[in-house]
Amino acid sequence: MQSFITPEELNKLPWPDPTGWFTIAQPKRSADDVMLRGWVIGNKAPIHFRKGMDWASPGERDRSWGFHLHSWEALDAALLGIGKHRDRDKLRWVLDIASDWAAFALHRDTPSSMSWYDMSLSLRMPRLARIMIYAAHLGFDDDVLKLSEIAQLHGSKILEPAAFNPRNNHGFYAAAATLDWANLLPFSEGQKQLKLLGHERMSTITATQFASDGGHREHSPQYHRMLLKSFEDGFNGGIVADSDIASTILKASNVLGWWVQPDGYFVQFGDSDHQTVDRMKLSAIDEHTQFIISNGAEGVPADSEMLVLPDSGYAIVRSPQPKAPGERILSSYLAFQAAFHSRAHKHADDLTFVWFEKGQEILCDSGRYGYVDLLPPESEDRLDGFYYGAPERQLMESTYAHNTVSVNGRNLDRRVRKPYGSALGKCYELDERFVLSGSVTHKDFIHERYLDLCPGKKLVVSDTVVPLSAPSNAVAWFNLNGDAELVNKESDSLVFELPNGAGLLRVKHNGRLVEPVKGQTSPLRGWRSYRERELVPQWNFGIRRTLGEVGTITTEFHLDEEGS
Repeated sequence: MQSFITPEELNKLPWPDPTGWFTIAQPKRSADDVMLRGWVIGNKAPIHFRKGMDWASPGERDRSWGFHLHSWEALDAALLGIGKHRDRDKLRWVLDIASDWAAFALHRDTPSSMSWYDMSLSLRMPRLARIMIYAAHLGFDDDVLKLSEIAQLHGSKILEPAAFNPRNNHGFYAAAATLDWANLLPFSEGQKQLKLLGHERMSTITATQFASDGGHREHSPQYHRMLLKSFEDGFNGGIVADSDIASTILKASNVLGWWVQPDGYFVQFGDSDHQTVDRMKLSAIDEHTQFIISNGAEGVPADSEMLVLPDSGYAIVRSPQPKAPGERILSSYLAFQAAFHSRAHKHADDLTFVWFEKGQEILCDSGRYGYVDLLPPESEDRLDGFYYGAPERQLMESTYAHNTVSVNGRNLDRRVRKPYGSALGKCYELDERFVLSGSVTHKDFIHERYLDLCPGKKLVVSDTVVPLSAPSNAVAWFNLNGDAELVNKESDSLVFELPNGAGLLRVKHNGRLVEPVKGQTSPLRGWRSYRERELVPQWNFGIRRTLGEVGTITTEFHLDEEGS
């Protein structure tokens, strides 16, 4: 790509919005505070920016930390001040940091720093482009010239095939960065290539990320929310305009509302943290989703009490649908997952589900914990489907940390087995009950699951396991709200007292009980993760049966009444 970054040409361009398509959220700390006290993310030590600083070690110690650092998130508060008020002092600080980073990237970079990680590149580019345009407008010509080489390298890097991964959500940010760079810096021949490639990438990533029914293909409501928000920002920022993409995004916006539990928290399938819409101040283009996320303050109530997504592989019940402000918490809620589209954020959790009743989470999913301790390619744990070595992360991904079935003590395979897409079966409403089903074929067995929900009263889980070789030792695992109290344990039943006066939960089954534990440390069992690197105790127990040619584990969950 030919050289195109000059102060004179940049000065002719419009002054860009500091937020752009990538939406700089209002930072929690002011630019002055970051400049004085350093940049902090999560529970990490502050990073104080200075000439010749060590840009490599954060990524070498923690991939996530390195990614956020090399995305230049630390500059966001200052960029807002520059973009809105043309603050020259903050621009001077930002330019010094950008120049020092450029010197590192060109001369001192290390393979594991995360500096050219695809997401770091994609999210740094809109910041770099705006910094250079601001600098040209405010007379910092020498700084523009200093950054010209690294800017040109960014334009070349984003064109490389390695920068665009259509198999996960990272591809969207590469496509958006490609288009944004072309739109902001439109004065060279190379930009035509960027624009054509950007549109091609955007169409590709829409088709690979969202199914025709609007469900996201990365097994995580949190990533559904994140990518949907990015697409909507792309429309607002003028980099996404295709009508077919718009139709897909409208469907995805409708699906988003179904991922919100009655307490306002998103379901924690796959790599999802415990996030509430009430604190995130979300808005939705779908009127039914807006009603749910605003707890009835805005939008329009939905009529249907069940959503079935046959292509993406999910079924969700909300009964009754809230009709007035504040009624969301009164619904029964059941979300069922029967999806395996790729390895992206996929846990060993085929046919898992979560259940919410009487204002309480009852059966829960495990969450994410974090991307900690990347394993080398030759690691034995890689053969079991794990990318990360931290025991807590491996627990969150494991089969028994989800409400599903394990056979012969093994995790459900995610590495060798070919993704099946959707395994959803018949889902229907009958006599004030909802029946959801799915069937998955594994290497050594077939698992068929039926969920029979009578809202406010009971849930019956029927797990049929068909061995394809020798007889199987199968366990149906369940993870229950850690705030519940175990008040009685028999050979064929359990009784829990639910929190906040929600009454009793009686569990009956036809197998052998795997001892209920909560917060066990050796080995790790009975935990969930609400947020990055945090564990919270929850109940974990299983129902075991040795099965011949075919057998069914039946587990009944009754609310405030004896099981029949």
